[in-house]
Amino acid sequence: MAARHPHLVDRVILQSAVGFAPWPDRRTRLAGRLVFNSGVEAATWAAVRLLMRTAPQAGLRLLLRGLSTLPVRQVMAALSEHDQAELLALFGLMRSGRGFLNDMLAVPDCAGQVTQPALVIATRTDRSVPSPTPNPSPRPSPGPSWWPARPMAT
Repeated sequence: MAARHPHLVDRVILQSAVGFAPWPDRRTRLAGRLVFNSGVEAATWAAVRLLMRTAPQAGLRLLLRGLSTLPVRQVMAALSEHDQAELLALFGLMRSGRGFLNDMLAVPDCAGQVTQPALVIATRTDRSVPSPTPNPSPRPSPGPSWWPARPMAT
């Protein structure tokens, strides 16, 4: 929207965004289309909730593996019991409707056409968002400014 209709957008904030990096991989995109299509999406999330209740550690490892560039063992080791409980509660409440399918669609990289001030909230280890060097310049420049968030796991 910011690139195509700049007159309608004053500034851009992207939180939990999917970038233009090749994410997820081809195999995950194909599987995602099967398990998150409208006919089975509710059953998929019911299975995720069941996994989180019956095998929480395995469930967390499975879901966190695709979210970070760090090894999943390192991510799990860095999470406190409280963090793990919060993530289990979050995954236990999730539903995606068609949203997750939209995240897996290939989109043209139009970031260079965005001229409005933009804030991208992501960590350097976020698998879905490419992480360029932040521009801490006090002078705003066209395009997004990248400020890495503190990761839960390091």
